Amino acid sequence: MNIQWPQGFIKPSNYDDKLSEKKSSILKKEIEYFFTKKFSYKSILVPSARAGIALIIKFYNLNRSHEIFVSKWSPYCVLNTISFFSNPTTSLKNANMVIANHNWANEHKLKKGHKKIVVEDSADTIHLSKKSFFLNNSEFEIVSLPKIIGSYSGGLIYTKNKS
Repeated sequence: MNIQWPQGFIKPSNYDDKLSEKKSSILKKEIEYFFTKKFSYKSILVPSARAGIALIIKFYNLNRSHEIFVSKWSPYCVLNTISFFSNPTTSLKNANMVIANHNWANEHKLKKGHKKIVVEDSADTIHLSKKSFFLNNSEFEIVSLPKIIGSYSGGLIYTKNKS
């Protein structure tokens, strides 16, 4: 008898409350449609805001030879995600991408005329109107659903980019 590791009592074979792949796909499309209609920006449902950042980093083909700017005292989850793919930096000078972290009603506005890829990190932001999006004229904005609606998981990528 192995007492070192606890044994689960729920086995996948007797847990029938899973959604079928088809139902899951339909539900995903309904959620994306709701948020797209609400704010008039294309929304993409992802497992988490962290996963959204990872997808955007991969979209731009950034790797360990690149630097991504984050503001001081950025959340661990953001630093951890960036570190997996690239190198976080607090210097804008050589950064290939900027994560503009808008939190606790503080907007992170960049100087106009910059030539960096910008991702608006609004994980902690409750958007009430279309005007509150894309403050730095970026192509992507990230929102964390557990932080704004109390869901178990999920995130949204809002985008103006058709690709």
